[in-house]
Amino acid sequence: MFAKFKRKKKQENDADAAPAPAEAPKKKRRPGRKGSETPDPEPQTPAKPKKKFKLKTLIIILMILAAVGLSAYVVWQFYFSGDDETPQYTKQTLEHVSLPEEIMQFSFNHLYDVYQRFIEFNTLVLKINGEINRIEEIAKKYPDQKKITDKELKTWIKARDTLLKEAGKIEKTLKDIYVLYAVNMEQGLSQVESAKADILAKFESTLTPVRELTSKIDANHQAPSGLLQKAKQKITKIF
Repeated sequence: MFAKFKRKKKQENDADAAPAPAEAPKKKRRPGRKGSETPDPEPQTPAKPKKKFKLKTLIIILMILAAVGLSAYVVWQFYFSGDDETPQYTKQTLEHVSLPEEIMQFSFNHLYDVYQRFIEFNTLVLKINGEINRIEEIAKKYPDQKKITDKELKTWIKARDTLLKEAGKIEKTLKDIYVLYAVNMEQGLSQVESAKADILAKFESTLTPVRELTSKIDANHQAPSGLLQKAKQKITKIF
């Protein structure tokens, strides 16, 4: 029994001599709410400094915008705005056109190209009359050279008479179309469309040779006499 007691005592002494088990290290907690763990903040990239907007760049942009706007305005004015403008009839004094005012306005509204030819016709007759008067004044001053002036006068008088004769035929055609239009508008407009090309062709065949003839009028004007006048003429031509 004593041996049993002794063995028990030895076991207790061995248990007291054994080293105590190591404690697990405690986790460190950041200050804050109790029982909560705050994660470590992510590293932030430093913000890049903003570049200052240069005044020079702003001026260049404004100049480009102004140039684009100006170009658009010019294109609009020259290529588009004129298309929307409808020409308005205004009474003109045409000394050598015998058509009444209502037919001239009718021509303006429905045969605009023919109306423009009447204006040109009147201008050409005025030019020819001016040239005839000029030659007649020369003939009075130099009666011994009558053969020369008479020959030139015949050319211009013939051109004027032919022009007046053909224009008279066109005026009669327009009167017929206008009266038909006044009586029956539908038939009158139909006649306008069918006769337009023929009237223009007749006018062109009449005006073309006279255009060429009158283009020489300025070159045929009498040269100024005297040394001073000749010098003045040369200086004028240079400038």
